[in-house]
Amino acid sequence: MKSKELKGGREAARKELIKSEVMTFRIPSDELEKLYSLAEKLNVRVTVMVRDWVVERLTAELGEKNQAIALPNWEIQDIRNRLAVVEEKLIYKDKKINSRVREKSTEYKANSTQKARKKPTK
Repeated sequence: MKSKELKGGREAARKELIKSEVMTFRIPSDELEKLYSLAEKLNVRVTVMVRDWVVERLTAELGEKNQAIALPNWEIQDIRNRLAVVEEKLIYKDKKINSRVREKSTEYKANSTQKARKKPTK
């Protein structure tokens, strides 16, 4: 009798937990610190990152294909951050190249002007 009551109580608790869409779990403090550090590095909320990981793993474990195509939010943010760094580097390189081109152009014009001023001797 007790096991049926216990099972019924667990089922009811499970249904309430699922209905609430909230789950609490324990994790060692050093692992939690790593989670927060990674989330900060990726510029994403830790809860979003962990939720995406869980959904990604469930999708993979259950062999579901439909959600495997979409990237989790934290990965999209990471890609955006990396793209921003690449863009900054390209802009810097472009400015540097343009600066060198202007210098060479100025040098060429100066040399051309000097050559034009010199008259050939006969």
